[in-house]
Amino acid sequence: MHRHPDGNFVEITVEDTGIGIKPEDLLHIFTEIGQRESPYTKKYSGTGVGLNLTKKLVELLGGRIWVESEYGKGSKFMFVIPIRQRRFYA
Repeated sequence: MHRHPDGNFVEITVEDTGIGIKPEDLLHIFTEIGQRESPYTKKYSGTGVGLNLTKKLVELLGGRIWVESEYGKGSKFMFVIPIRQRRFYA
């Protein structure tokens, strides 16, 4: 985690050395609900809603999220959110 160069955002990076994500799956990773078939998903179960919800939360906070991945080598997820939050009124 570090402060973005312009000083108004914080940038958070989560990186792993797992199986990575296939290029054709990267296009849908934040929008689809469900998991793609892989040896990993057969071993570890989950609902497949995590990245979709994460994207919605980051955007609600006024930020953006993206991923860099190489299949077979791992992935790096990054997001930035404003340090000063917008005020919401009911």
